[in-house]
Amino acid sequence: MAHSAGRERSAPAEEPAQVEAPHSAGDTMAAFALSLQRTAGNRATRALLARNGTKTPPKPPAKAPKPDLGALVAKKDVAGIIGQWSWASATDEQRRAAIELIISKPKKLTDEEKRSVKRLWDDMGSGLSLQMWLFMKLWFKCVDKGVPLERWSFDDDFDLWLVTGPEVITEYQAKRVPDAVNKLSRKEFETLRLDLWMAHTITQKAFIVKALAAGRKMKDVDKFADAIRYRSDKWLRDHLNVVEEAPTSKTGPGIRQQWEMSCGPTTVQALHAQNDPIYALDLTGGGDITQVGKNAPMKKEQGKILKGYGSTPTELGTAGGGAWVEKDFNRLKAETGITYTWTPVTAVDPTNPKDGAVDKALAKIKGWLKEGIYIPIVIGGSPGDTAHYNVILRYDPKSGYLIHDPGKGHSGWVTTLMIMNNNMSPPLAWSHLAGYDTPKKNEKKKK
Repeated sequence: MAHSAGRERSAPAEEPAQVEAPHSAGDTMAAFALSLQRTAGNRATRALLARNGTKTPPKPPAKAPKPDLGALVAKKDVAGIIGQWSWASATDEQRRAAIELIISKPKKLTDEEKRSVKRLWDDMGSGLSLQMWLFMKLWFKCVDKGVPLERWSFDDDFDLWLVTGPEVITEYQAKRVPDAVNKLSRKEFETLRLDLWMAHTITQKAFIVKALAAGRKMKDVDKFADAIRYRSDKWLRDHLNVVEEAPTSKTGPGIRQQWEMSCGPTTVQALHAQNDPIYALDLTGGGDITQVGKNAPMKKEQGKILKGYGSTPTELGTAGGGAWVEKDFNRLKAETGITYTWTPVTAVDPTNPKDGAVDKALAKIKGWLKEGIYIPIVIGGSPGDTAHYNVILRYDPKSGYLIHDPGKGHSGWVTTLMIMNNNMSPPLAWSHLAGYDTPKKNEKKKK
């Protein structure tokens, strides 16, 4: 076949490739663009995205360099330091240098400067509690400059929360700790910080501040901290309690009355020891508290309390006179933070009715126990019979009330139904609830 003008026709100019839209409505534009780029090239991809109203995304702006706390300190740039919300990435040494720079101002600190200093302390990488003790002079300089630093830090509170529970410290006892710490002189506070830093476990820390909250002088708390420093947590629970607050079986051994009518004095001792671990250690250090005649100092104290009410101590198994011991409960108000008032309850045979006196008493008692407050009670063998002091240690929704009976020297679980049915014996020595001591917190009203 002849060819026109003896030449082949030149190829037409390149046209954009025809592409289809994504087949699935679920495909993202980014995924589609990547697929298109592989098949049609960059030029076609840009053209299609433009027709779809999509612009090529701009390049992300370059990240601003992180501020250097050390450099700002070197420049004495206080404004630059307080303008940053957090210095979590800085070293503790840099934070302290920044604090020194800010508080070195001869003039009064602004609120913003105070907040910045507090944040620098709170950001300490090795923990505020440790830094507070290691650099106590700097810490007090900040306090003197009006920086709102708290002696009892969040770190301290968290450690205490971890071990708050039976046989260590109750919720109510833990709440008394910050106020006790704030009452210390600066020298005493420095000693406490050292004791807490040297403690080997957070359980040791808890017992140290529990003793402080019980009204103990710091010099005695310091000696106590030395005495327990190398003891295991199990040893602490065994020797700094006189009742079983967490028995694994139905009953657990505990402090026992040594005289025929010393159930009241023994309950006083139990209340004292469970609030004050230094006193508990004195009791357990005097001999076996769970047996009769094995702990002479404990027996002597029970007899002394009876004599204080005009009763003559008599040996177990012989006739004797007891005593109402609310005055002794209330002599412990520094240790317990509580004053108690005797409140009689008349049970009804054969079964106490709903909304009756016993039912209403249990509702109140349950509330106090949930706060971590111990409740002394009196039980007897019939309605209105006031025969025997016990102390309720805590409440558990499944098991009921854990009650320590000094006559038998053990703690046992008693359910609500058992109390309502006048059927507490066993595990207790008597069957009926005859009354309880109403607690009142000794809290000063804040002005």
